[in-house]
Amino acid sequence: MEPAGILVIDKHGRRGTVDSEPQALGATRAALLVKLESGQRILVPADALILRDDGNYAVPFGFAELQSPAKAETAADGEASVLPVIEEQLRIHKRTRANGGVRVHKTVHEREAEVEEPILREDVQIEHVAVNRIVDSAPAPRQEGDTLVIPLLEEVLVVEKRIMLREELRITKCRHQQQHAQRVTLRREEVTIEPLRGREGDG
Repeated sequence: MEPAGILVIDKHGRRGTVDSEPQALGATRAALLVKLESGQRILVPADALILRDDGNYAVPFGFAELQSPAKAETAADGEASVLPVIEEQLRIHKRTRANGGVRVHKTVHEREAEVEEPILREDVQIEHVAVNRIVDSAPAPRQEGDTLVIPLLEEVLVVEKRIMLREELRITKCRHQQQHAQRVTLRREEVTIEPLRGREGDG
């Protein structure tokens, strides 16, 4: 067993320090005296200790479930001693850890390849043929061998001009004489001369 001074941690995270070498607990069991942070000393069964990676110990129960050395001595005198019954359980924890990953490089290779494949291409030859003929109705397109004939139409305005005598104007000069009476106002002026008389006393 490890010497005194080793930490013992219960399931609640409370800490205690191993304060003595293992001592007898009953007929076949040994226990360690552990001093808690509060100053209390308790007996921890040696077979309940679980060794940690840091060299300390852990117990799968709380320190409050154990008894002090005074109670253990009383139990040794013939009284019943209450000790926890320990059962170890296996817990498996799995976590994902990055292992550095991988780096993928893609390289593109090019090569020349010759492919021979027949390719069909059609060409169209357009020819304009002047007709300039007056028709009564529009002719329909027609097929002459490999040639498709499409008529192109144009409306033409035909104007015919002729001289036509529409009417005649006959103008005759006539002379007539008749009496015409009309009242006319005529004005005439008359002058009257009146001598002026002198005033009395005028010479």
